[in-house]
Amino acid sequence: MQRERKRVTFLPQPHLSLSRSCVSHCKYCAFATHRPHLQEPAEVERLIESAARRGVKEMLVLTGDEPAHHVAVRRRLAELGFADFVAYVVWACRVRPRRGPATAHTSARLLGTSWPDCAR
Repeated sequence: MQRERKRVTFLPQPHLSLSRSCVSHCKYCAFATHRPHLQEPAEVERLIESAARRGVKEMLVLTGDEPAHHVAVRRRLAELGFADFVAYVVWACRVRPRRGPATAHTSARLLGTSWPDCAR
């Protein structure tokens, strides 16, 4: 009988936080806030550009649970021209840096829609 070898690998993948606003109260989480928070588009673009300059090829988009439950977050999204928070996440995933192949991605199913809908 041959012994099975296990290999643990990881991808040093930076995270892109679009909002830390969250309705959940997870005891382990040091990420969330229960106040309105939305990363501004210019900052999102700056973070993606910075990551591309460092050779990052992809970033994982993170958010709190249901950040748009805050009126201030919904209002800011509307001011920016986004129909809802999912539209903002889709926009962030489509931002391309001027240099390098860095892209952002998320599991859109967690946001209440399917990935093919977001990919359009």
